[in-house]
Amino acid sequence: MNEFFLRTESIKQSELANLLVVNDADIKIIDALKSSEPCLLEGSRGTGKSFLMRVAELDIEKEKNALSVFVAFNKSSLINTDDDLQFYHWMLAKTLKALTNKLRKNGHSVSSYSASLLSNDEQSNEEGVESDLKKIVKIFE
Repeated sequence: MNEFFLRTESIKQSELANLLVVNDADIKIIDALKSSEPCLLEGSRGTGKSFLMRVAELDIEKEKNALSVFVAFNKSSLINTDDDLQFYHWMLAKTLKALTNKLRKNGHSVSSYSASLLSNDEQSNEEGVESDLKKIVKIFE
């Protein structure tokens, strides 16, 4: 391995499997993340939480033929406002943006009806919705 990654988010999905080295504890964590039950994963910075979540994301898509979306909230510390709901709106916009991106990358189109439901605006196409969500995220950050 000739590359060094500072953040898991820098690693391409296709490279994750090549970098994966797990032990029994990691397998239990990945299985818990893949289950339908809520799971809280905590640990110090840099201990591999995001990496394990991205591995679980890949496994879900392979094993269950489902679409899973990993959203990193590493910029949440930048949000500082008097608006109590700003973090919620930022998180929701970021999640919806990731979902529409993942749908598009997997060859699914978002109908105008679905797009308006996702973004709660008058945009009639997927590109307009993604653009609006991207603007919301950028403004909050």
